[in-house]
Amino acid sequence: MEQSRADRLMGRALWASACLVLYWVCCALGRGAAAALGSFAGPAGQRLHWGGLLAATLAAALPALALALGSGQLTRRSAGLGLPCKRGWGWFAGAYLLLAVPLSHLAGQLPGRTAALPQDSVALALAFGQLCVASALSEELVFRGVVQGLLRPFGAAAVGVQAVLFAAMHGSAAQAAFALPMGLLFGCAAEYSGSLWVSAGLHFINNLLVFAGLWAYGRA
Repeated sequence: MEQSRADRLMGRALWASACLVLYWVCCALGRGAAAALGSFAGPAGQRLHWGGLLAATLAAALPALALALGSGQLTRRSAGLGLPCKRGWGWFAGAYLLLAVPLSHLAGQLPGRTAALPQDSVALALAFGQLCVASALSEELVFRGVVQGLLRPFGAAAVGVQAVLFAAMHGSAAQAAFALPMGLLFGCAAEYSGSLWVSAGLHFINNLLVFAGLWAYGRA
């Protein structure tokens, strides 16, 4: 018997939930392993910690992506793994710049946690790779690729739901206040362009600016 539309939508929502839970579990395991590696004192511990985080962050998204693709509910194209299929998406970068300044000010007024960057040069390079590159790729694959891709039949709600989940993952009030509108912007960019490479580029720029701010704060 052919499934009803409601059943198909419910199935997609369940698959999205399963993929997200798997991603969070992999992230938690990766953070635990990185913390264990970083138990050594001095630069060696810092390097092992940030190197472990870098590898774990990149790897965390792969099981969720594999589960979504293996479910038959998601294809490489619907996950946005191809090149942009539309032009004129460059204005999303301008929208990001317009949003970033007031949102940064708002986030600064809310309670939150400020990450400290390592002083060792090798560990700092690994931290850059983890915060700017690995996090951007991993989170785009899961939230804008897997979750938004699976929920696309729900219409515009897919962008909103993934943005709320993206903000919730960031924990503190300050981070969530910044991540929610950014998640909406990244989701719209991925949806309009048909490619994660656009949203991943914006995400990289965002994380790069955050990293630069943390680096400058640590040297002040």
